Amino acid sequence: MHRAVLIKAIAGSILLLGLVLTIACIPQLSPSQAPPTPAIAPLQPAPNHQPSPNIEATVEALVAKYVREEMAAIPTITSAPTVTPMSRPASQLAAATSGMSANQADTPAHPAAPSDQLTAPANSASANPPGSIDLSAMVNRVKPGVVRINTSSGVGSGIIADTGEGQVGLVLTNYHVVSDSFRIDVLVNDNRTFRGRVVGFDEERDLAVLEICCDDFQKLEFSSAANISAGSEVVAIGYALGLTGNATVTRGIVSAIRYHPTMKAWVIQTDASINPGNSGGPLLLPTGEVIGVTTFLQSQDNRGNPTAGLGFAISEQSIREMLPDLKGGAKVVRSPQTGNGGSGPGSRAVDWQIYTNVTHNYSIEVPAGWSIDDSDDSHIHFDSPDDFAGSTVIAYDKPVDTLESWLDDVLEQHRNFYRGRFQLVERETSGNSQGKSGAYIVFRAQVSRQFCLLRVTELFFQFASGNFVASFHICEHSYSQYAPIQQAVLSSFEWP
Repeated sequence: MHRAVLIKAIAGSILLLGLVLTIACIPQLSPSQAPPTPAIAPLQPAPNHQPSPNIEATVEALVAKYVREEMAAIPTITSAPTVTPMSRPASQLAAATSGMSANQADTPAHPAAPSDQLTAPANSASANPPGSIDLSAMVNRVKPGVVRINTSSGVGSGIIADTGEGQVGLVLTNYHVVSDSFRIDVLVNDNRTFRGRVVGFDEERDLAVLEICCDDFQKLEFSSAANISAGSEVVAIGYALGLTGNATVTRGIVSAIRYHPTMKAWVIQTDASINPGNSGGPLLLPTGEVIGVTTFLQSQDNRGNPTAGLGFAISEQSIREMLPDLKGGAKVVRSPQTGNGGSGPGSRAVDWQIYTNVTHNYSIEVPAGWSIDDSDDSHIHFDSPDDFAGSTVIAYDKPVDTLESWLDDVLEQHRNFYRGRFQLVERETSGNSQGKSGAYIVFRAQVSRQFCLLRVTELFFQFASGNFVASFHICEHSYSQYAPIQQAVLSSFEWP
């Protein structure tokens, strides 16, 4: 602005100088050429009374005067201290402008006197830096509510979402963490292990609730996902890669919030590092409130190209809708595809019935509609209506020296019975926090060429009161349909 005024002043001065020079260069007329003398002659300076005018000095003085006048007309701009803007709720902003006219609300107020203006403290950058919440303290505070889940098929994470009477804890995790696993051990605060029992699950939305007992468990609180948006800071905690020791903590932002049509749930996309083992763990705000359950990582696109920073968590918005049903024992499985013209697998809730064996003091849950053969109370059979799946519970009265020798004997019997149509898939022996010994085997077998290929899981439990074998068999062509049922049945056993 100053430059424009100065240029204008110089341009005006040049014009004025040109006018003066033009007048000075006009030729003098002779008396005979002079015009008639007017009635009143103008005053003329006395000859030789003053020196001849200095044209250059006169022009310089006029230019300086003109520049001073133009500069004086420029308004003075006073610098003010920068004040960090404070966010205000919309209701407060409306109240602040409600007493103004439309013009007043749009017109900035006159600057206040320096003593009345808000100024940021000199040490504000160090007093409230971005991310000033102590994340280490937050992690230590929520750690007792984050659990490690060890199963027969791997390691995952979970959240103590609620507590109940009798020092019971309810653990929320992903369904795929506990699916197809009869043995579920829940490690709390990295120092106490409890046996987990599946209370309810939703296979399609990949959520499950486990029950653990008994202790004073610390539950985590949920926050509303409405309080977050893309760019909000988040923290993920979980037992990544099943590494020994404490849980892994990673930090990132919310990348997006979107609806997942396949899962039929809202999910939160984040760039916080999520790896196998994180599944079922919490996605937290820096305050320690849960906004989601980390579920899956997308490592490549549909063409196989690698991707980065694409982690997803089921939002608390959908969790709140499903949690009451899961805590109440709902078990939702995918429906089988209905032919080539089917609309997709969908999902359906399974009704359950509880069978109690009074003689041997155990109970088990099986789907309603399954047939029960309890003609021999030491050898109970449960079969699906289509005969593609079934379960058996046997009270084993023979003496057992060790579980290892027991498994050796069982495997030898299977090989002799199936006559070359037997394949061992998995074998494991372990104990649990209740001091009970257990083992299991998984194998494939075919009774005859006409019957389907079976996948069989057998559990072996050794108690002071007796020994039990619980098995579940599925025809392999229906495995995806009955695998969730198998998991629910095998994890529902209540032993003496």
